[in-house]
Amino acid sequence: MFGELGKTVKAYLAHYGGLSEVFSSSLFWISVLLTAALAPIWLLPDWWDLPIGILPNLLGFTLGGYAIFLSFGDKSFFKVLAGHDSKGKALFLSINATFVHFVTLQFLALFLSMFAKAYYFETPLWIGDLLGKSSTIIVSIIAAVTWFCFFLVFIYSLATGVGLALNIFKLSTWYDAFLVKQHADDDNQNEAVVHYLSAISEDLKKLHTEQERSNRSVNH
Repeated sequence: MFGELGKTVKAYLAHYGGLSEVFSSSLFWISVLLTAALAPIWLLPDWWDLPIGILPNLLGFTLGGYAIFLSFGDKSFFKVLAGHDSKGKALFLSINATFVHFVTLQFLALFLSMFAKAYYFETPLWIGDLLGKSSTIIVSIIAAVTWFCFFLVFIYSLATGVGLALNIFKLSTWYDAFLVKQHADDDNQNEAVVHYLSAISEDLKKLHTEQERSNRSVNH
């Protein structure tokens, strides 16, 4: 069971690009800046209520959108997307991997928020008295860094939605180009059929004319 799961995760990472794709993404670094700017939120306890309140609804919307995506277009269009391009990239699987990445980040952000809520506790005063004030400062720094990382995953999961929307728009432009080409091919095919039928009609007219002449000659 875990072997199949591992193969699926490995395939997802391969088609998405792995951690190198994450750290080279402009959306990730924008998320880092936004998280730093939103420090007044995540430096206070109960910040986890924000992602816990938002992510379940967003997850449902995302999964519904993924189902619509899989039913989008037609088989001939998906045949065009299947396989690899000149750079060796699988277009159809890359778009699916973006959806999976978006969903995975939302689940991870939701879990981390629930984890932070479940295990949060105020530092007892006796720890400072026992170990000194420096220990309290260290605990506060560790908590701030941890909360920063957790909140960053939440913000990045939202920012990834922008990248997903852009990929869907790109897919729509491909589908539009595919339909235009398909209509052009159909028009060319229809013109060829009309030309062929016209040629047959002309041949039949000539044959009918020759037959009438032949009948007149016989009558005379």
